[in-house]
Amino acid sequence: MTVAYSFFHFRTRPGGRLHQVSLAAALQRLHRLSGEPSTREVARRTHGALSHTTVSQTLRGNQLASWRSIELIVSALGGSVEEFRELWVAARDKQEAREMPKSSSSRGHSKFAKPGKNSTPHSVSAVNRARLIARAEGKPKAVSFLEKWQSEHEISPAAVREMTLLASPEALKSGRYEKLIDAAISSDYPESTRVAMWLSHECDTRGNKDRELFFLMAALRMDPNNSSVLYALGVHYDEALDLEKAAFFLRRAVEIKPDPHYLYNTVHVLCMLGLPREAAKMCQTVYSHSRHDDAADAWVIALMAMGEVDDALRVLREHSATPDPYALTQIGEILCEAGRLDEARSTYMEALSADASGYTAHTARAGLAYISLTEGKTEEATRWLSAVLDGNPKAE
Repeated sequence: MTVAYSFFHFRTRPGGRLHQVSLAAALQRLHRLSGEPSTREVARRTHGALSHTTVSQTLRGNQLASWRSIELIVSALGGSVEEFRELWVAARDKQEAREMPKSSSSRGHSKFAKPGKNSTPHSVSAVNRARLIARAEGKPKAVSFLEKWQSEHEISPAAVREMTLLASPEALKSGRYEKLIDAAISSDYPESTRVAMWLSHECDTRGNKDRELFFLMAALRMDPNNSSVLYALGVHYDEALDLEKAAFFLRRAVEIKPDPHYLYNTVHVLCMLGLPREAAKMCQTVYSHSRHDDAADAWVIALMAMGEVDDALRVLREHSATPDPYALTQIGEILCEAGRLDEARSTYMEALSADASGYTAHTARAGLAYISLTEGKTEEATRWLSAVLDGNPKAE
C-alpha cells in the first residue's frame, strides 16, 4: 500500500481581512501563500534564531507563541510584521482575559492564581496583586510592580510568566526579560500546570528539548488528564521520532477532548505506524461531533493513506455541499494523486470558473500545468506555468 497523505494540508480558506481571523489561521495562510516552505527552511531564514521544531509548533498554533517567534517567522515568510503584531496582541489579550477576574462579584469564577504545592504564598500573592493593579491602573503599573517584587525575591516562574503576559511587545522584543526567563527555566519548581506549559514552550523556543520534556512531564504529574498537556507530549515525541510514545499521548488527548485541532498530528503518527484505519475511525467520530474543517481534512488524510480515494472524495464533497474554489482545488489534488487526470482537469477548470484570480486560481493553474506535463503537452503546460509565474492569465 502506498501512503499518500503527506501532500494534504489543513484547510485555511482564503478571503477575509487579516484582523478578522485568528493568529493561528493567519500564520497558516501566510505560510501557504509563501509557497509552504519546510519548517527547516523557515528556521534557516531566521539565521538560526529559531529551531525547526519551534517553527513547526508556532505554525500549528497549539499555544500562543512569544512575539519574538512570531516576528521572526512572519519576516521569514515575507509577511507584514505590523499586521501580525496586532493579531498577536489581540491573542495575548484574549489569553490574559481568561486569567483575569471579570468582576469583583463573579465569585467562584474569578481567574486569580490559586495556591499550589509548588507555589509560595508570596509568589501567588504577587501575581494576584499584579492582576488587580493591571485592572485598576493598567498593565505598565502591574509590570513595574512585578519587576520590583521579583528583584527582591527568589525567582518565581509564575511571576516571570505574568510579566511577559503584561509587558508590551516592544519590551519583549528588546530582550528585557530574557535573563529572567532563563532563570525561570533553570528552576525545578514550576508553580502550576499553566506555568509548566509556558516554561516548556520557552524551552522549545530555545531548542532546549531536555528541559522542554522536563516541564511537560511536570505538567503531566500536576494534571494527568489535561488534554493540552497530553497533546503537547505527543507532539514532542512525534518530533523526536518516538512514534509509539507519541501515539500513546495523542490518542489519550483525543479520548479526553475530541478536539479537531488535535487530529493532524494524531493521524500523521498513526499512519506512520501503519494504523490508518484507526486514524480514520477516530476522525469520523470527532467529525460527527463538530463537522469542523480540520476534522474533515484529517479524515481525508487517513482515507488516502488507506487507498480509499473515493471515500476521501465523498467526505470532502459532502463537507462542502457547494464546493467553493478552494475545496475544488483540494479535490483536484486528490484526483491527481490517484492518477485520475481527466477528472482532475475538469475539477480545476471548475475552480477557475468560480474564481479566476487569487491564490486558489494559481493552485488550479499549477495543477493543470502538472496534468499537461504528465500527458506530454509541453506547450499547453508552458501556458499554464506562465499564467502562474508571470501573473498573466491571458497566457492561458
